[in-house]
Amino acid sequence: MREQLKLSVTEKDVENIYRSEFRRLLPTSKITSPYNIDGLLEHKNVRSLLEFKFDVDLKSKRIQANIFTQIIYYLKRFEQNGQLLPSTLFVGDNNECFALETKQVAKFLNRNIDWELAPSTAHKNNPELIQALVDDINIAPMVFDVDESFRLRDIIKTLKDLSEGRVIKVTINKENIV
Repeated sequence: MREQLKLSVTEKDVENIYRSEFRRLLPTSKITSPYNIDGLLEHKNVRSLLEFKFDVDLKSKRIQANIFTQIIYYLKRFEQNGQLLPSTLFVGDNNECFALETKQVAKFLNRNIDWELAPSTAHKNNPELIQALVDDINIAPMVFDVDESFRLRDIIKTLKDLSEGRVIKVTINKENIV
């Protein structure tokens, strides 16, 4: 999978590679795309909103905030339609990916903002939301590099653990220290 991601040239390539690998590793899972999201992975107690990007720095708080804004707008669609929110978030890129509990960003659903904006461009019109996301030290996704040690199984385990409320211990390094 790592080799395929390194050869990808578009966001759609990245999406197809991750979706295929999720399906291979979780053959009884279901992946759908309600509200035009990139994916909703459902497997046992895991309900994970999937978002895919191409060649962005997922370790950057500003990039993360842009992506979280898009995700928050998708979550609002779930909420407006009376649907259960996904329990976790997965963002995959050709270079990194990360997992996060939805509740870390769902608290922003109460904001008084223009919810009619397209999720994909909402970050361009929400500077206050972006700044709030950047400044929130409680939003700390676990970023995994797509390198020789990368295994999607590890991220799936993280999504399961987060969905079950397990505390996950992370080794502190210069990228994740707040």
